[in-house]
Amino acid sequence: MSITEDQPFEKKEYVSISGNTYKLVAIDVDGTLVTSENKLPNSVVSLVYEIQARGVGVTLVSGRPKLKMTPLMKELGLTFPYIGSGGAY
Repeated sequence: MSITEDQPFEKKEYVSISGNTYKLVAIDVDGTLVTSENKLPNSVVSLVYEIQARGVGVTLVSGRPKLKMTPLMKELGLTFPYIGSGGAY
């Protein structure tokens, strides 16, 4: 998994695809980000780091409680607030 563009991006330069500029990517956790064993695949971790290196924020969205979200946020190096506990947090 990789984002490709004709020219390299500097940090804090937002990704533009088809004329749209992205400043934040929000990713669903269950059934999307983690495996059935509740693990983050290396390809996902690499992609999230690449997105952040391009200056685009990344956050997670889940019905999971804070206790289950915090380890994922730390493993991915995420600092943005997330949506958890069914939107309560």
